[in-house]
Amino acid sequence: MPLRAVSLCGALLLLAAAPTALGRPDVTLGDIVRNLTAPADSVPCAELGRAVEALQQQLTAAQSSGGQCPAGWSRHRHSCYLMPAVTATWFGASALCPAMDRRARLASVHNDNHQFVEELVASSDATYVWVGGMRLRKGGRDWGWQDGTPFDFTNWAAGQSTAGSELCLELQGPRSRHDARLGQWHDVICDGGPYHFLCQITLPTEVR
Repeated sequence: MPLRAVSLCGALLLLAAAPTALGRPDVTLGDIVRNLTAPADSVPCAELGRAVEALQQQLTAAQSSGGQCPAGWSRHRHSCYLMPAVTATWFGASALCPAMDRRARLASVHNDNHQFVEELVASSDATYVWVGGMRLRKGGRDWGWQDGTPFDFTNWAAGQSTAGSELCLELQGPRSRHDARLGQWHDVICDGGPYHFLCQITLPTEVR
């Protein structure tokens, strides 16, 4: 089974996890990430399942209550943001955000937060940064955000967002050698990378 299949299997297990209770301190998020990126024959899905169960138990203490940002996350307006010090494919990143906090998804970028997002990207050592943009149809030109918010702002680099098979969205990071500005958007294959990624929690209306 190829590495891509194991990464997707691990992503699906993590998406189903929704961690809720404190438990084994010997299993860390880094362990899970290393499992997702290890050779396929060394990490069967059964082992990933056990690791996810351990992660469920471990992360309860890190889950913040109600409308607060978790420790280590940055708040901007009505959202919390975190760029973990790990890399993944888009599939893996989509699973790791809610694994760290059940409210989190890959970030969406709009007119009211794009400058803040670009500042976070600029302060990192990333080549590229995954966010939650997805092409709605292979070969189409319409895009959407993983969190369901309107796709009402764009910042494509030159030659990007043409109709094609690149279905996921990444931002240009400070270490990229691509001829584009920091924070500009690229459409790429979803199992590219691994790259850094940006998670976002949208806070409940009553605490805004």
